[in-house]
Amino acid sequence: MQFGFQLHQLTLFYGNARTEKDFRTDTLQPKGNNVLASLRELSPSIYDVTRIDDFAYRTRERQADVALAPALRIEHIDATSQDRIDIEFRYGRVGSHDLAIAKDRSEDAALDSKASTNPYRASIYLPKSGNRAVLMCEARGASCPSTYLLKALCLHMRDTDAERPEADRQGWWRLKPHQVSDTGRLEEVLRQGNGAGLQLEKRILKPGQTRGGEVITLRRNGLPVGKLSAVKSMVLGWVGMTPEKGADAAPSGKPTEQVSSLIGVQVSADDFDDGAVTYDQGDGKTQTIRPDSVRDIFTYPVKVGLPPTPSEIRNAAEERLQRLQPTLGIQLSI
Repeated sequence: MQFGFQLHQLTLFYGNARTEKDFRTDTLQPKGNNVLASLRELSPSIYDVTRIDDFAYRTRERQADVALAPALRIEHIDATSQDRIDIEFRYGRVGSHDLAIAKDRSEDAALDSKASTNPYRASIYLPKSGNRAVLMCEARGASCPSTYLLKALCLHMRDTDAERPEADRQGWWRLKPHQVSDTGRLEEVLRQGNGAGLQLEKRILKPGQTRGGEVITLRRNGLPVGKLSAVKSMVLGWVGMTPEKGADAAPSGKPTEQVSSLIGVQVSADDFDDGAVTYDQGDGKTQTIRPDSVRDIFTYPVKVGLPPTPSEIRNAAEERLQRLQPTLGIQLSI
């Protein structure tokens, strides 16, 4: 398994309000807690709280018995620093495994109504000033439960405030994540290994079949000369990110039309169901970037096999953040 991390910009709000707040100077009323003080106040009351399929800010019917419901428990928060909040938590999904087996069959444990979880680490980097911070969240393979973590933190603040006598209530903080736009990471992916390629895909289904089926691909190895910048703009557009200043424009149209215009042979985009970019990740495996999976490339790899140590993942994240600070426009103490 590959271990790494993802980065998100964070914006701060009072509860469900829509006006962004300053991470350093804005406070809740009437107690006057800023977001750092509020997060310090969370621990250790949050440690015994396990959320299972209960991550919605708006009131809705609980569905904790839904198959593969997300489950998360925060185990530790270190908010002693003025500039960084470190969090350890466990995350999994109910029903992802049905049985934990032991060497002795009599010690097997049924997991039908439980979540098989893994430990994760995350850090919130507070800015020196301003209304944007950064979240680093550990990733295991394709799993990076950053959104669930933030909702668990914010919902606990909301629930804790609601339990106070009305005269003592001060409101709660909501942290909203936004994917960090890192054109440098995309260029690393497209240039590594044996380079990138372009691919059009057509799925052939048998009568009555709605899933699976045979996939026919038309693939071009390598990118057209001089088109790297346009390909980057196209991929960033798939995820709603803005290309860097001066970048070539992406081809127009839907993904199949964009890719077919770059592939260099006369094909009809209407004959295909999807367009994609492929790349060799450096270990002999070919990865595919599709419009619905493009965010996966913004998982920064740290280690394969054994999980990274806290210092390994923090050093890798802070090295990347130092490179990104001019682009992000966020002053961090790292």
